[in-house]
Parts: sequence; structure tokens; C-alpha cells
Amino acid sequence: ARSTLLLGVLAENDTAVNLRAAAVEGIGRGVRLSSAELEAVGRALESEAVQLRRAAAAVLAKHGAQAAEAWPKIEAALKDDDNAVRYQLIRAAGAAAATQKDAVAALMHAAAKDAHVENRLAAIEELGQLGAMAAPAVDLLRRISIDDARASIREAAAAALKKAQGS
Repeated sequence: ARSTLLLGVLAENDTAVNLRAAAVEGIGRGVRLSSAELEAVGRALESEAVQLRRAAAAVLAKHGAQAAEAWPKIEAALKDDDNAVRYQLIRAAGAAAATQKDAVAALMHAAAKDAHVENRLAAIEELGQLGAMAAPAVDLLRRISIDDARASIREAAAAALKKAQGS
């Protein structure tokens, strides 16, 4: 019943954005998202309202591996203009990478090119957490660990490189 009510609030485009964002957050409090909830949260990533996109991204990051079911929406939203949305989706991409092979490429792109240091660090950390699954990122991580202008990025890339190489 709670889920049906929250989905109804979220579906009403005439409802105030803060109420719709609260509905997304309420949906995210569940232990496991239903297919309908996951679909609704994925649609919220496409909203013009940044508050709603941020709430949806946070729910997907929280639900980790289950977020893989929403991978097409996550992948598209990784290009969002909002730093906070991208950060949460980078975390979701790391969790989704076990079943969504395109997630490694998306993390590599964020590690190399995101405009915000925090997002680059998050992407590098997620690649490191993937261990051997991050094998396609080894050359990129090596290059970043040597050439990046920021010491924090170089250090994170060196640590992730070790994990990706299994050492």
C-alpha cells in the first residue's frame, strides 16, 4: 500500500517537485525495489527538476547491484549537468558493473574526463573495487597514476591499478 501511494505521488507531474522527490526517497527506503519502483526511479532521472534527479540517483546508488536493472537510464544520466547526480550514478555504475559490462567503460570515461575531482575519484575508486573486472581500465589507470596533475587522483589511480591487476 505504501509503495502504491508513493508511486502515485511520483507519477503525478502536477505534484510539487519536493513532494515527488520525497516520494522517490520513500521508495528508496525499502530493502528491495519492485520492478515498478525501479522503473519509476529510473524515469525520475529524466526529470527537468534537479531535486528529483538527485533523489533518484541517490536511491539507485543505495540499492547497488539492483540498480543494474536500470542501467540504460543510469548510463544516459551519467551525462547529467549536475555534479551530485553524476556522483551518485558513478557509485551505482560501480555496483552495476558485475552484470553491465558497459559500466566499466562509463567509469573509465568519468575517471578520465569528469569535470569534478570528487567524481573522478569516485570513478577511480569504483574501478579499483571491481578488481579483475576492471582489466580494460588498466592502461587508463596507469596513465592517470603517472600523468594527472592532482596528487590525490594519481594516488587513487595507483591504488585502483593494483587492485585491477590483482596485486
